[in-house]
Amino acid sequence: RMDPRLIERAVPLSPEQAEAIGIAALPSTPRSIRSKQGRVIIDEAAFHDDLGEMIAAIMAMLIWGGRVHIISTHYGVDNPFNEIVLETRAGRKDYSLRQIAFQDAIADGLYSRVCLRQGVPETPEGRETWREEVYDFYGTDADQELDCIPARSGGAYLPTAIIEMRTSRETRVARWAEEEEFTYRPEHIRDARAREFCEEEIRPLIEAVPKDARSYFGMDFAYERHLSAIAPIHMTDTLTRLVSFLAEMRKIPFEQQKQVLFFLIDRLPGFPGAGRWTRGEMANTSPKPRRKGMGSRAFAR
Repeated sequence: RMDPRLIERAVPLSPEQAEAIGIAALPSTPRSIRSKQGRVIIDEAAFHDDLGEMIAAIMAMLIWGGRVHIISTHYGVDNPFNEIVLETRAGRKDYSLRQIAFQDAIADGLYSRVCLRQGVPETPEGRETWREEVYDFYGTDADQELDCIPARSGGAYLPTAIIEMRTSRETRVARWAEEEEFTYRPEHIRDARAREFCEEEIRPLIEAVPKDARSYFGMDFAYERHLSAIAPIHMTDTLTRLVSFLAEMRKIPFEQQKQVLFFLIDRLPGFPGAGRWTRGEMANTSPKPRRKGMGSRAFAR
């Protein structure tokens, strides 16, 4: 706990305010910060086990006028901390971003402070020698540890940097979301809602696909409480594969997801066929396409 007399020298406070101010070091667990107020500093955020939950626990105090600082060295491009940095730069998070690389710290007097602490004279030659020694010490890790450049993470099939490069704002998305009770509504109502979504949202997107294109699709299947996504893909004259559009379904029963899927692959131009898993819920779609009049356009795998 800080001495209130030290605080009063910097900020004029009443005795009661000064007595209430303190600094607490807490463990990096979300429950340790809940119900607290004040200014929070998350240090080395990239190395927290659950940064997302930690931030969620802290953000509630902003209602009371608190302030949050998320500070860290980078720890790979696929780290949650770097994702926050990218979202802030893209304008998807209303945060302010400050980047301080090692060279910036030197320019702001870091070497001067080192000399003062070690009791050695400060010279331009000494500063350059010291800088080179620090970079040599970190070696291949210098970019990440000193220059705020995240390293490529190991084990990621698709690194975040590649995904960001391939992201297109022009890709249109048809979204269908329902409340929990939709699952328990009569089947004819659910079927009608699925047909409405297909006709009003999906059909215009299919009609925009070049008629002479060869089409494919990928599907990330989820159960009725989560998000399913279908990504139709068409090949251009230059053999480039482009995502035609996306169809997203949240909290949609499995039977209605199949309705949307059948609607899509029945109408995609130049669609040769489809293979799907024959295990779990996806197995239910394997024999049924033939009964839907799809002929040989779909098959089980």
